[in-house]
Amino acid sequence: MEDSNYNLVTKECPQCGASIELKHNKCAFCNTEFYIKRIDELGNKTNKYKTLYTEILKSDAENIEALYGLGLCFVSLSLFERAKSQFDLVIKKNPDHANALFYYCISILACRSIRTISHKEAKEIESNLNASIIIDPDNYVYHRALACLKYDYYVLNGLKQTNPDYQELLLKSDSLIPVEKELITKYFKSNLNI
Repeated sequence: MEDSNYNLVTKECPQCGASIELKHNKCAFCNTEFYIKRIDELGNKTNKYKTLYTEILKSDAENIEALYGLGLCFVSLSLFERAKSQFDLVIKKNPDHANALFYYCISILACRSIRTISHKEAKEIESNLNASIIIDPDNYVYHRALACLKYDYYVLNGLKQTNPDYQELLLKSDSLIPVEKELITKYFKSNLNI
């Protein structure tokens, strides 16, 4: 339940330090949005965003954007079990949150080599990445992540791939920007040449 004082709470912008009102989604001073969509938007301000999202959730425990943002902070801090819990909450509240499904997969991997994960983990990651692709087919990060999973887990372990195979997924993900390639390289420890 939303606290009636929620919109009146004043906090500090995680980017510039200016005083902000949470009823707005942007800082009036630096124009930074409070609710980030990708982990690279945290920059070196992870702890400031973590503090902001924690404060927001004290007043509004159902705030999906704050739950998601806190999950991104936990991934950035390599607190993968906590991140997984946050993304699980987001997915329960909004099963169509493609990014939450994707970062949930990153939390399962926890920077481990894909080749060494369990079959159960591989199937869970595959299912969530397939769901992300269905929800947002134009986000090629999901295609590339699934290609990495299929190559490293299925091909390198001598297992039969499910459809589509990793090569087909790679064709769809040729247009990744450098930031997206870094994301895949960092969190999907893959032998696939990205």
